Amino acid sequence: MPWALQQMQMPAGQAMPLSVDEIVQRLEASGLGRPYVVSIPKAPGKAWSASYLPDRVEDTRTLFIDGASGQTIADIGYRDFGPAAKAIEWGISVHQGQQFGRVNQLLMLTGCIAIWMLGVSAVVMWWKRRPRGRLAAPPAPEDRRAYRGIAAVVVPLGLLFPLVGASLIAVLTLDLAVRASVRILRGAHPKAA
Repeated sequence: MPWALQQMQMPAGQAMPLSVDEIVQRLEASGLGRPYVVSIPKAPGKAWSASYLPDRVEDTRTLFIDGASGQTIADIGYRDFGPAAKAIEWGISVHQGQQFGRVNQLLMLTGCIAIWMLGVSAVVMWWKRRPRGRLAAPPAPEDRRAYRGIAAVVVPLGLLFPLVGASLIAVLTLDLAVRASVRILRGAHPKAA
């Protein structure tokens, strides 16, 4: 069922409940696209729902059938969604690689591979920059302009993805606090000359 309709409730009928076969016959007669998913109601006589979720989100269609009379209570398509629901449904379809077919799937696969490569390249870069003969953080860049380049990449990403930005701020704050604590402790206990 489309995300926008998952909490939708339909009223119950009063007559004897219809069987699954009778509901499916009514769905077939309605011209609902295949394959569709039928949701059985929790109580007899309540409304049944059936959703057709094709690759193109614009062709999405959900029917609500009265479980007692077999009448179509609601026939809801993408055109009936509000602007926010349309945007969310479209975004989900694109994210899942459905909206634009194989091209969309290959684009999403490229993004996944790029994330894997970032993880691998981070380990390789750390390994190449680490101090010789020990496992430790690489030394800070000598040229301070490198920090501007990093900020030019990280700040827009932090603004575009606020949770990433908040986590980067938290890590930076923690790092600065640890460094300050180490400096204070070294000042209180200077090394013997």
